[in-house]
Amino acid sequence: CCGRAEDCVALPRLDEAALLENVCERYARREIYTYVAQVLLAVNPYEDLPGLYGETVMQQYAGRPRPGARAPPHPYAVAAAALRGLRRGEPQAVVISGESGAGKTETAKIVLRFLRANAAAATALGPRGASSSAAAMAAAAAAGEDAERDALAMGCVLESFGNARTTRN
Repeated sequence: CCGRAEDCVALPRLDEAALLENVCERYARREIYTYVAQVLLAVNPYEDLPGLYGETVMQQYAGRPRPGARAPPHPYAVAAAALRGLRRGEPQAVVISGESGAGKTETAKIVLRFLRANAAAATALGPRGASSSAAAMAAAAAAGEDAERDALAMGCVLESFGNARTTRN
């Protein structure tokens, strides 16, 4: 009925039923991320989805999208947009919200890994901004391995904002 839009704004009708149907159809195809304008919706699959993260996927989101094109829905796309804004001198914030057990901490780790890898890649490439090579991205990804440790260290801060452990997680 509604299609399978990457951005729910593109649906022929935008109401709760159409949005839910679109997200469910995408989830059934193991596409767990969907846009609603500038908001990224995620459905926690409660399992690892091979090929959804990693150096190769980071490389796809690291560059600037073609004019008029938008990167497919993914936390890397959100992180890349925030990084581009920071490089233009614009203040940025990435808000990760959801119910207990929804995957907020995992999403924070994904975003941090991307940001660290790309900040390290930009440093490794030097001031001229030479093209992003696989070697530079690999070195940057290695620098991003600390993201999980950093996110876990923020646990007490995150919990103080209402993300405390409950019987559901």
